[in-house]
Amino acid sequence: MSDNAESTMKQDTYQPWRPEQFPRVGREIVAVRWHPSGELKIEVAEAGADAPSLAVTFAHTQAYQGVDEGLRLLDSPDWSQVRALIYCSRNSPYLLRFRENAAGTMDNFPLTHWLVASGNECVDVITECEPIIVSVGAE
Repeated sequence: MSDNAESTMKQDTYQPWRPEQFPRVGREIVAVRWHPSGELKIEVAEAGADAPSLAVTFAHTQAYQGVDEGLRLLDSPDWSQVRALIYCSRNSPYLLRFRENAAGTMDNFPLTHWLVASGNECVDVITECEPIIVSVGAE
């Protein structure tokens, strides 16, 4: 595969999700909480703020991991073109590895890899559901 074709494939792997409504610029992940029910909540704060301003919640989380944003650049979109807080993919390397490790048990599930990306870290989430986003702390 040529370098150009590989670069195009990597950019097409992830699609920005509502980038105009939820831009990444100036936002940092401040907490990740997984509940035994399978719900994963990611709290995001505006730059310089201690308290979160958004809660991004995923129901029925099958898997998640937090990684430094620099590592995610290896298989993620060109961050300078679209600066979304959330991306989604149905063919990312993380999702493909998850399916492979599940040894066929998850093949019939309509799983999506969601990527919440900030300047300080990224959280990969595999689930069947879109995220629910609510504003928090705004009084």
